[in-house]
Amino acid sequence: MKAILLLLMVCATVLGAEEPRKRITVNNRVLATVNGHAISVVDVKKKMDMLLYQHYPQYLEIPDARYEFYNAHWREVLNDLIDRELMVADSEEKGFPISSGDIREELEEIFGPDVMLNLDNAGLTLDEAWQMVKADITIRRMLYYQVRMRVTPQITPNDIQKAYEERAKTISAQKECTWRCLTLKSNDTNASSAYAAKIQELLSDGQVTFDMLQDELEKRGIIDPQVQILISQPFCQKQGELSPSLQELLLTMQAGMYSKPQLQSSRSDPNPVVRIYYVQDIKAEVIPTLQEMDAVLREEITQELSAKKTAVYLDDLRRHFHLSKEQIEKELPVNFQPFVLK
Repeated sequence: MKAILLLLMVCATVLGAEEPRKRITVNNRVLATVNGHAISVVDVKKKMDMLLYQHYPQYLEIPDARYEFYNAHWREVLNDLIDRELMVADSEEKGFPISSGDIREELEEIFGPDVMLNLDNAGLTLDEAWQMVKADITIRRMLYYQVRMRVTPQITPNDIQKAYEERAKTISAQKECTWRCLTLKSNDTNASSAYAAKIQELLSDGQVTFDMLQDELEKRGIIDPQVQILISQPFCQKQGELSPSLQELLLTMQAGMYSKPQLQSSRSDPNPVVRIYYVQDIKAEVIPTLQEMDAVLREEITQELSAKKTAVYLDDLRRHFHLSKEQIEKELPVNFQPFVLK
């Protein structure tokens, strides 16, 4: 569902102040029936409105944005509602009750203390929101009892050890480099290169640093007005964040070393520039201990196993309640458009 919401940002359309207000027409019909409970286009729309209110309420009043969101994601939301109804039906068969207090508390978390006013702004009735929240709580509990509680005991110390060894391999291959760069710009590349050679000689003897360089050049009277000197602030980057060319250069140097002048192209200047790199610090990334990584690795394994177990659980429910995706698709008219923007 998070993936659905992330795509919403693409849907917003800026409306001109003088444009007539558009309206969305709903072609309502039953889309699926789960354990005797019908899911209609309006049900799908209400769920999408709930998602909009929770995450992007500013788009509720933009018909173009709502229409794009509805049109792009109604099938995903329908499948989600079907899965939810299957789990609710399973919960009813197993007799898992949900208290009114739990539902009321979550309603206030979503809609704030003025529930009725905010429900009206979202276009939802209290009963509709009540049933949605009740279903949300039911689904979380069913997934906990039917999936997570069954997956957690399957994770062994050996699983954690293997996951740790794999993670350690990726971490041990990484280095972290703190570096700076001196750039010389000039319309005359030969002048830049010659000036860079003088500067590199000053830097390499260990008596001058980047921060002292400008004063030292003036002191020695070797300022070249044709060449502009730019010195960067320190950059701290992991190996994978460096370009291949910088990896090849910086990671072969030791802390405190200056590179030879490098003639390079510039994005902001048609003329090549000359750069001297300085490695301030370089170190291998510290590998956390197994004990430090245990909780993170255990949760990652749990999530991976839970995703597989959830798919199996939903497949079992579809068979139990005699419902298939193929059956649902077959009952829909060809090129069915549930929403129209007018």
